[in-house]
Amino acid sequence: MTRDKRRRTFNLNRRAFIKSATALGSGLILGFRLPLAGARSTDPGVRNPHGFIQIAPDDTIRLLLPSVEMGQGTNTSLPMIIMEELEGDWNKIDVRDAPVADIYKNPWIKAQITVGSFSVRGWYDELRKVGAAAREMLVRAAA
Repeated sequence: MTRDKRRRTFNLNRRAFIKSATALGSGLILGFRLPLAGARSTDPGVRNPHGFIQIAPDDTIRLLLPSVEMGQGTNTSLPMIIMEELEGDWNKIDVRDAPVADIYKNPWIKAQITVGSFSVRGWYDELRKVGAAAREMLVRAAA
């Protein structure tokens, strides 16, 4: 085989590359699916606030977040959701990642995972309920 023939067999023009890449990309997109359709939680109950909020005797509020910080701002946005309902002191927050447990599974994805923008979307309603329930528990305990 001459050197010229070998070059022609590996010569790939832009049009052929785009067609190949599109076909390969379409196959990967069709083959990968997150279980999002109809995956929203239908349970109207509130998760146990003790799994997410721990208040120490020195008034430090430890928040156990179900999603980890990966550059998406979850260590800011998720505490904001809880603290807005809890009405706690921002200067006394201690944010930690939650351990592996069923209570920390994202209501939309049904798994304990941090992916895309599903941390805030999936946890918004749940964490508002958790913060509000914890606030009510503190009000009743004070009464």
